[in-house]
Order: sequence, then C-alpha cells, then structure tokens
Amino acid sequence: MPLITPTAQAVKREINETVMLSLPLIGSWLIYSLSTFIGTAMIGHLSEDALAASVLTNTLWLVISVFFFGIFNSISVLVSRQYGARNMTAISEIMSQAFLLGALICIPIGLALMSVPMVLTLTSQSPEVLTLAITYAHSLLWSVPGTIALIIFEHFFNGIGKTKISLFISLIEVPIEVFLIYIFVFGKLGLPAYGIAGVGYGLAVSFTLTTIALVLYSCTAKFLKPYMLFNRIGVFHKQYFAELIQIGLPVGIMYVIEVGAFCTATIMMARFSTVVLAAHQIVFQYLGFILNAAFAIAQAVSIRIGQNIGKQQYSEVRYSSYAGIGLVFVAMLIMSLLYLFAPQWLLSIDINIHAPENQPLVKEAALLMIVLAFYQIFDGIRIVCAGALRGLKDTRAAMYNSIISFWLIGITCAYFFAFVMEWHGVGIWLGMCAGVIAGTIMLGVRLGRKLNGIDAG
Repeated sequence: MPLITPTAQAVKREINETVMLSLPLIGSWLIYSLSTFIGTAMIGHLSEDALAASVLTNTLWLVISVFFFGIFNSISVLVSRQYGARNMTAISEIMSQAFLLGALICIPIGLALMSVPMVLTLTSQSPEVLTLAITYAHSLLWSVPGTIALIIFEHFFNGIGKTKISLFISLIEVPIEVFLIYIFVFGKLGLPAYGIAGVGYGLAVSFTLTTIALVLYSCTAKFLKPYMLFNRIGVFHKQYFAELIQIGLPVGIMYVIEVGAFCTATIMMARFSTVVLAAHQIVFQYLGFILNAAFAIAQAVSIRIGQNIGKQQYSEVRYSSYAGIGLVFVAMLIMSLLYLFAPQWLLSIDINIHAPENQPLVKEAALLMIVLAFYQIFDGIRIVCAGALRGLKDTRAAMYNSIISFWLIGITCAYFFAFVMEWHGVGIWLGMCAGVIAGTIMLGVRLGRKLNGIDAG
C-alpha cells in the first residue's frame, strides 16, 4: 500500500476540520435566512403598503447591520488564536472588550435607526407607506441589544471551534422568533395586533430570551468555566479593544462596499424592462443562497488559521487556506454546473416556465445564469481568500480589494457593457463578473505573499 506522507495527512486533517466547522455554520445561516423569508411573508399578508414599507426599511437596515455587525468578526479571529495557544485568561479579556464594544455600538445603531425617517422622506412613497416604514424602523430599535449579544456569543463559540452550538442556537431561537413575530403582528394570545411593528417586537423578545439563556448556559456549562467569560466585564483592556476595532472595522466597511455595489447594479437593472429586473432578482437569490456556503467555509478557514497560529503550527496555516479554497471551488462548481445544464429546473422553482407570458423571463434568466456560473466560482474563492487573510489579521487588503473590484472595475464595466455596448442586463452581470475575477486574482496574490511570509519555525 502506498504510504501517506505527513503533508497529505495534514491537508486531509485540515479538509476534515474545515468541513466539520463549515457545515453547522451553513445550516445556521440557512435557518436564519428562512426566518427572514417567513417574516416577509407575514408582512405581505397585512397589506401592499406594509410590504413596500418593509422593503424600504429592510434595505436601510441591511446597510446598517452589515457594517456594524461585520465589525464583530474580529472576535472569532482573536479568540481562535488564544484558543490555539490555550490562553484562557486572554480569551476572558477579549470577551470583556467584545461586550463593551457591543454596548457602545448599540448607540450609533440606535441613532441610525432613528434617522431612518429623514432618509425615507427623500423617497417618493406615499405618506401611508412612510408612516409604516418609520414605525417598523423604530420597533427594530428594541431588538438591537439582543441581536448584538447573540452575535458576540456566536463568534465566541465559533472561535473555540464549537460551531455546532451556533447551529443549535439557531434551531432553538428561530422557531421562537417566528412564533413571537406571528403573535405580535396579528395580535394573538390576547395581545393587540401591532402590525408591521410586531416584527421588531418579536425579534426583540426572542433575542432577549436567547441572550438570557446563553448567559445562564455560559455560567453553568462546565466546559465553559475555564474561559471566565464574565469575570473581567468592566475592566478596560486597551490592546484587545483596539484590535477588535482594527480588525473588524475594515470587514464592516467591506460588506457595505459590496452591498452598495449590488444595490447600484439593481438600480441600473431597473433602467431596462421589468423582465430584466425580475430575471436579475431570481438569479440574485440563487447567488445569495449558495454564497452562504462560501461565507461558512471562509469563517471556518479563518478559525482554523487562528487556532494553528496560536499553536505555532505555521505549515498547517497554509494547508487551512488551501483546503478552504479547494472546498469552495468544488461547492461552487457543482452549483455552476446546475446553472449551465439545468437552468430550466431551477427556474421552475420560482415561475411557471411553460407559461407563454413567462418565456421572455425564462430566456433572460437562463442567460444570466450562464454568467452567474462563472461569477460565483471566482467570488467563492475570493470570499475564502478574504477569510484566510482575516485569520492572519489582514482585513484592510480585502477592504481595498472590494473598492477596486466592485466599484472601479465592476460597476464601471457593468455600465460600459450595459449602456455603451447595449448588452443590457447581461452586460451588468458581465461587468460585475469582470470585477470579481480581477478581485480574486489580486486577493489570491496577496494571500500567497502573506503565507510565504509566515515564520516557518
């Protein structure tokens, strides 16, 4: 029998570890996505005005949340390193600063939600829609503390490699969340019907209850006692507080850059027919779905790199990166083959592909799926490269890369292909694809240089 070299064994181990960390994260994010879908469906049963108001508020909330919540990615980066080094005191100090940062971030998020009325008045919506949107935004204020606490706990558990706990949290929290939203929105069990505001109140109660449960669990679970999660709350640690911001802030900015680019692309799509815009929306939902896997693998790679650095196992840092890139390539390739060879089957999930009136939409969406097949392979690799760099505490490179790839190249090419070359909707996707390909190459080069610079001994 052929001998398995130590290198092959190490690579296999990293692949197994990455898969075991990634799968619970994928499941958790899909479950949270399902709760968003159900919440939107409930609002849709209220009225068209309520649904329009939810779109307005959720768009602004998306920008606010991806920025501020993106900052908390630094928690798993720092915790994973100290977990690898078995430095429980440092983890306790990091978590105390994470809770402090979370409390402080509640303030700007609250101010941002309070400013939603001023932003919404710039739209051309009716007074009825604006009133509902403002009511919805104000109700979301109550959910902010619990949301932040939940995110902090999940990043801690991910940092110590307990991603199954994050999955378990979502399995328990989401059903409670959906139930509470239902009774608050429609006024069940003797409660008044709060309408669209009930979504915010339901989230607030479910997240608060989950936070209380997590605090009790953290105080009583034997395996968590060495981490002393709450022992240093109230003690300021300048180094870790600064690191949380230095590592996390570029991540939050990067997310806003990318979300902003796709919002701009959608607005550009709206310049064409409703068929083009509808096709874009259908294709974009598949991209959002499959990229959950890419983000989960990226998070797993970031955790493994942090743990291996903490253990001073520098060769394994390289294997973690390679394993993650290989896994995301395979995952994206499988889905891309479906786009190329079974687009009709995928489209049949959303629309009646046999209806004569839907044929222009089917044709346009199938064409966009061809571009998406190539786009998501490169974007998946880019996301994992960014995750690997995050594990190396290099988050600014990914932020600058997003500016260049999504805006300087992507949006510019999208405009040129769509409006100058008159390729319309497919031109916008080709432009964004060109930007992502360039960004993947640049970020891959950056990661290669960082890995080559790791101290081998």
